[in-house]
Amino acid sequence: MKILLGSKLIVDTLLKRSTSNSSYVQTLCEIILSPSFTQFYITRLSLDMVHSLTSISSSVKNADDLVRELEFIFTICEVSPKVFEKALHQDLEIDAAIDLECCLELDINAIVTKSPEIYIGNSLSVWSVEQFIQRHSLENSFASSTNNPVLLYQQNHQLSLPFAEDKDPAKYMIRNRMPIIKKALAILKTAGFRGLTKQEFAAKLGSSETTTRSVIWDLERFGMALSYRDKVEIDPNLLDTGESDISKYLSIALKDLAIVQQIYREIERDKAITKWRLQEIISDIYSRSEVTKDKSKSGYRSRIISWLLFANLLEERGHDTFVIPTNESLLRINYQDNLHQLNLFEPQFSKLM
Repeated sequence: MKILLGSKLIVDTLLKRSTSNSSYVQTLCEIILSPSFTQFYITRLSLDMVHSLTSISSSVKNADDLVRELEFIFTICEVSPKVFEKALHQDLEIDAAIDLECCLELDINAIVTKSPEIYIGNSLSVWSVEQFIQRHSLENSFASSTNNPVLLYQQNHQLSLPFAEDKDPAKYMIRNRMPIIKKALAILKTAGFRGLTKQEFAAKLGSSETTTRSVIWDLERFGMALSYRDKVEIDPNLLDTGESDISKYLSIALKDLAIVQQIYREIERDKAITKWRLQEIISDIYSRSEVTKDKSKSGYRSRIISWLLFANLLEERGHDTFVIPTNESLLRINYQDNLHQLNLFEPQFSKLM
């Protein structure tokens, strides 16, 4: 993936301004300096600004050395007359307009910036530092999942995006059954890195705006897609994966839900769980939510079971009874170990200065 760092972000970070001292910016610096498949870009304009400002800064010993280090770390986007002329016609501040036009010229996937809101209306993916870190963490987690599923769960456990209807991410309510989620993933895979507008996504999904929004929430909550403003796109690591890969990923990602944790605790005690008991657990966990009527509880029970069966976290044994899969080819993590893990997982450019 190719990422351009916005001019204001890179300048403020290197000048160590108070606005850039957040833990997110520190984490971003660590990501940039660590081995990664992500290719980071900055514009020549950013580099010139860094040189000019650090030349008069007492915190930088040698601005020329700093610029040479940056040229080694980043790919530099040269600002051609063509790019500059196009930037002049953008309804943005000139530095932001040049950032945007450089991305379009070099087919860069996204901009990471301090102010994503200024790019509203443009088709390019634009992320805040926090959003990029979340996405990077998920991508690394998925890449590690094939050989080390426990690492995936550790890295994902505390990573959950904010949802207006769910103050506690562990109590997130899955909105859709698995068949529509698989259909949505197939659509986004076809769209590739460019993604789709939400209107295009809804049309291809054949769903209403409300249903499409709920599908995006489900995909986002479990790190399978990212939406920003009017756009939705699949996580790049899922582009070349099959259904079994998604199943294995969800077998870990689902375990930070309170309902899944409770199901596992009860199966440890009783060796099985009925769909009626599952409905009672739903009532206990979501007592203050929209799941209040029996019909609603039954609908949510059906949705959660479809996800858990797909992820091979549950196996149906007849008479509306479910157990942990015993077939070693299906079992993702030993469920006894898993019960212990549920309690165990708790939640820089300075080298250049």
